[in-house]
Amino acid sequence: AKFTTAFSQRGLIAEHASSWLLPRLIGPGRALDLLWSARKFMGDEAYELGVVERVVDTGESVQAAQDYISELAAVASPTSYKIMKAQLYLHLNMELGEAMKESNEWMAHSLTQNDFKEGVRSFLEKRPPEFKRIGD
Repeated sequence: AKFTTAFSQRGLIAEHASSWLLPRLIGPGRALDLLWSARKFMGDEAYELGVVERVVDTGESVQAAQDYISELAAVASPTSYKIMKAQLYLHLNMELGEAMKESNEWMAHSLTQNDFKEGVRSFLEKRPPEFKRIGD
């Protein structure tokens, strides 16, 4: 894959929330470098910078994504994934203390849920967990 932020070379500003997203992914200095220079960079550098999480060979991205999702689905609670995603995006714009307080409240609630009970039970019984799908 080839990446660029061509905005500056076209007389544009950082578009589509790239000014919000890039500094959170790679830090402000690296974000400004990419936005100002509009230089092209390849998958390996994108990985090194933190723009992408993984690099796979050409033609293998769909299979790699399917394998990753299958792995996740086999080992963890869909409800845990859902709540972690909400936490991550909500807490990006919170102060640490506020995020900690909310996380502690949500954790206390999760300790009373069936997924937690199944997770502990499956660990003790040395078997894969059998979590319910969301909506079941």
